[in-house]
Amino acid sequence: MVESRFIKCAACSTLIRLRSQIGYYNIPFNFCCHECKSHIHGEVAIDQEKLRIDYKINNSIKVEADREQAHYVVELSAEFPTRKMCKHDNDALDSMITPFIRNMQFIGGIEDSDKLLRRVMSFSGYCSNTWIELKSYFELFWNNKIDILAPKLKDIAEHFIIKNQLDASTATHQLLIMGIGSALPPDTIKSYMTIGSRLLMDKANFNELDRFVSVLADRFVNIEKKAIKLIDEFSKIYSQLIPVMVLHHAGTFDRVDKDIYGIMTANYDAVNSFYANSFEWILENIDIIIGLNNIEVRGGYDKMKGKATYQAMLDFRSKINRLDHLDLSEPYSKILKLDNKVRNAIAHFDNEIDNLSQKIIYTNKSAGKTSIAEIYFIDLALLCIENFEYVCYILELVYNLRKIAFIREGMIPNVKAPIPVGSSVSRRTSNKKVGRNDPCPCGSGQKYKKCCIKEEQ
Repeated sequence: MVESRFIKCAACSTLIRLRSQIGYYNIPFNFCCHECKSHIHGEVAIDQEKLRIDYKINNSIKVEADREQAHYVVELSAEFPTRKMCKHDNDALDSMITPFIRNMQFIGGIEDSDKLLRRVMSFSGYCSNTWIELKSYFELFWNNKIDILAPKLKDIAEHFIIKNQLDASTATHQLLIMGIGSALPPDTIKSYMTIGSRLLMDKANFNELDRFVSVLADRFVNIEKKAIKLIDEFSKIYSQLIPVMVLHHAGTFDRVDKDIYGIMTANYDAVNSFYANSFEWILENIDIIIGLNNIEVRGGYDKMKGKATYQAMLDFRSKINRLDHLDLSEPYSKILKLDNKVRNAIAHFDNEIDNLSQKIIYTNKSAGKTSIAEIYFIDLALLCIENFEYVCYILELVYNLRKIAFIREGMIPNVKAPIPVGSSVSRRTSNKKVGRNDPCPCGSGQKYKKCCIKEEQ
């Protein structure tokens, strides 16, 4: 369903048609008046229960008008890419197509679109329903409060038998990957787990892996604490990234003409902040991937490909220089596509976003010269998503390295085989039938009748 409302810019009275694709989420928006460049922002608030829509808009006036009177049109959607602000033309073919229909053209048929959207949305439900509790489990694990953690995890699933730190690590990690799996493209978690499990099966290099674990052991808790904080930060901007997430999961991001389409719902400062923070965390821990490559390719974690030693790399004044020692063709770094250009621009250049073109402009003034670099906001959103994936990947490696440390200490695992990726865990006490109007157990945030009931009928 698409609804139109009309507003006048409070500064110059330009008449703008807001064309909103009504979905499951409220639609925050930010744009500038095309004529006077005044900033207009607000939110389309959607009440699913009462089937009511409310527009909260700043720096503009809501008015009654006809479509023919509008000067410009702005598309709004929380779930799909939208056409950027343009002159209003009732006869233009693209102005008749809804963001929902256009998204089907981007990613395929209606069935694929609906399935992908529900998968992507389920992470939002996970963040609002389960994430806070999971963070508390990690805190108990880090503080070695196994006696408190054990009954809490036992209440979630029968196979969580927690007798030592290895069990606690396994259980909390299983819950984590089940939650974040829907925020990653299909089969991504499985591929990470396959790579990570190689560490435990690599008998030829076990002694060297054991030596590497000894070097890293004091960092494990701090690595995880910072990663959990990053996932928390990502969860707060996730709903704003859903249009890009759907395209990314479908593998069709490159089909979008970024001169014409973008996202109106994301907060630039929050997205920019997550990208910078996540890239710094990756740089802090990229030595783990480099060390594992060294072991597999050269037989020792400190046998570097170049002239620098492993310790010298850790001591580099600028962490960005660590990337010089990351060979993307080597086993543990093949999945990475790290590009430090945007990170450097954020760190060292002035930047601002043009809300009309949705281009981020980085300006560098040094040595009497001015250089300018540009990137579309939708591209920055994709870089955030990819950084999140790399954080999850490094966490998987750290989890398996910690296993080696626990096993070396003589711990025996008691947690049974992991729950299949993509399944949901419900508490033992929650076996009652789910009502049609109850929240869907998958965590999508939708009612059961609008979500997984379709697959069970």
